[in-house]
Formats: sequence, C-alpha cells, structure tokens
Amino acid sequence: MSMFTLGTSRPEMAAVYTGLGIIFLQLRGEYRQKREGPQAASHQTELWKRVFWCYVLLDAKYCIFNGSPPAINLENYDVGLPLEVDDDYWDRGFVQPLGKPSAGSYLVHQAKLCKILGDVMRRLFASKETKIRLGWGSSEWEQDTVAELDSALNDFLNSIPAHLRWDSDSPPQGIFFDQSIVLHVTYYQIQIMIHRPYIHKTHALAAPSLFICTSAARTILHIARGWLDKRRGQPFPTVANAIFISAIILFLNSFGTKRGGRPVATDKDTNLIETAMEIMKLMETRFQSMGRLWELLRELRSLDRLPVNYPPTDDLGSFGRSPDLSDGGPLKPGMSIEQLLADTDHLTATNGAFDEELMAMWMAVPTDISNFGEWDAYIGSRNFNTN
Repeated sequence: MSMFTLGTSRPEMAAVYTGLGIIFLQLRGEYRQKREGPQAASHQTELWKRVFWCYVLLDAKYCIFNGSPPAINLENYDVGLPLEVDDDYWDRGFVQPLGKPSAGSYLVHQAKLCKILGDVMRRLFASKETKIRLGWGSSEWEQDTVAELDSALNDFLNSIPAHLRWDSDSPPQGIFFDQSIVLHVTYYQIQIMIHRPYIHKTHALAAPSLFICTSAARTILHIARGWLDKRRGQPFPTVANAIFISAIILFLNSFGTKRGGRPVATDKDTNLIETAMEIMKLMETRFQSMGRLWELLRELRSLDRLPVNYPPTDDLGSFGRSPDLSDGGPLKPGMSIEQLLADTDHLTATNGAFDEELMAMWMAVPTDISNFGEWDAYIGSRNFNTN
C-alpha cells in the first residue's frame, strides 16, 4: 500500500501506511534484538530483521520526501543488521560461500546509510529549542558536526563491497547494477542534505557546501542517466527526490554563476537539468506526482529564459550523453573541510556568488517536494530573469 500510494496524486499519504507498519512492529516487539541460544540465527529472526530494516528504509525515504523527521529513531532500537547471506544458504548454516557476493549486502549497506541519515536529522535539523538545550548550533559546533558527518560518509563509501561499487566504465552486473545505483544515489543525496543548509548562510561552510552540493547533484544525474541508458525503463521511485533536488541545485548554481559574472558551463549543467526533466517526464507515465515535478522544473527553466527540450517518452536516446564532470566535480572522497575551503576561493562573497538576493533564493527553497503549493509560491515570488 505504501509503495502503491507513492505513485498516486497524494504521495505523502504513503508515510501513513509506513507508520502503521512501524506501530505493528513495535506491538510485536520487533524493535529489540532477538537471541536464540548463543546468538544463533534462524529463519524467523532473519526475516523479521529484514522487515524492520525495510521499514527503516521506507521511513527514511519519506522523511526526505516530506521534509519531516523520521518516525523511527534508531537510538531507541537495537535490532541487528541482517546477515549478508543469500536465502539459498539459510539451510546451510547461514554461511555465504567464499567468493560469491551476496544480494543481501545491499540492504545492510542501505541500513548503514539510514543510520547516518538519522544522525543528520537529529543533529543538523533538530528544533531550535533542542539545539539550545543541548548546546548545539554555534558556528564551531556546526563546522565540527559537518566534518564528523562527512567523515562518516567517507568511511561508508570505503566500506562498500567491490560488487556494489559504482564504476560508469565497468558497472556491476545483474541485480548488483540496480543495487549499486540506488546505494550511490542515496549516498550523494545524504551528502546534499548535510551541506544544503549552509549554502545561503554567511558561514565558513558556505563555499565548500555549494561546491559539494553541486558536485553531488551532477553525480546523481549522471548515475541516473547511466541507469536509464542501460535499463531503458522506469527508474526507481526512491531516486525521484534526489533527481529533482539535484536539478534545483544545478539551476540555482547556474543562476548564481551568471549573476556573479562568471562563465557558465551551459552545455554541462543545462544538459543535466534537461536530463532530470526527461526522467520526470518518463516517470509521469506511472507516478502522477512526477508530472507535477516536471512542470516545476519547466517553470524554473522558462523564468530563466532557457530552452526546454524533452524527447517523447519512448525515446531515450539522449540519455547516452556524457558531459564532462571536470567543472567542480565529482567530489573526491576523504576531502576535509579545510581542503575544501582552500580549493573554493573562487566561491566568495566578493564575486557576487552569495549576494543577498541569491541567498534569499536558496533559503526559500521548500524542503518538502510533496507540497506543490509551497513550490508554486516559491516560483511565483521569484524573478529569475538574469538578462
């Protein structure tokens, strides 16, 4: 029901069904670690662990989609991660054969990303009252916290097993291809969530955060296009939010670049924005809200007087384009905030990249993509004409 509702005109209602499932899990006591003998695994315990973590994943996706806090606070749960053992080997002592990658590794690593996301929501997006009570919110605290979360993401990226690592020249095969796509898009989406709040602030993090968000947005759209070029079918609904937000980031970055009087890599970011619109148009055939997101992107493009071109839904040939990512991306894993500060001197207030109007534009971007009224108001109140 939750997944089906995501494709209707009221996608935000999907969180209601997820919430019901979470309540039933709590009634069953499935939020506590179950042990049988000396921590022995069983079919039932492993199946319920899968159920629990699938709900965590759904909750995380709707949390991002609706801009709301997660319903599952992982600090209150102690359910272990599922075993990275395929079903075929559950009757053989729950031992995965050496040299045979497990399809279950994907769920485990998505669960690890959800833990990082929960930490991001708890610390960076806490209420004002909570931050005051816990002594959070100072400039130094924010910089240290962002650096710590970046480090956690880098550690996660280094922990991804070889069969799930994304390589556009030699991508994973079979089910691992799809798993790798979603895993890496989610990774870059969380990276954007960490840094997006600081783009519009007069803060030491502003310049590197803009650089990181722009690089992550470009990478997300390249990965999404790679998936479409190979699969030539409907993308996963769970990546739609990341694709839409990536297009918004690239649009505002392009607008700010033009306002600052600097050259615009039109053939790069404009093509990526068009790619996002093509994906939204394709997804509209199955998910009603995707058509509305396409219209929002079209409005932004028309306000900036940039052409809007998209192919028929049965023509995916344009997804084969591969613009260069050398202009500001992709971000190198392991880069510290200090390194980014040193490498982003060109993104300073002195060149007009962060004037008051542009800061206001970044600040006013809605966090809830499901509330189309907020987006209509946002577009209606802005004049994006740079001529």
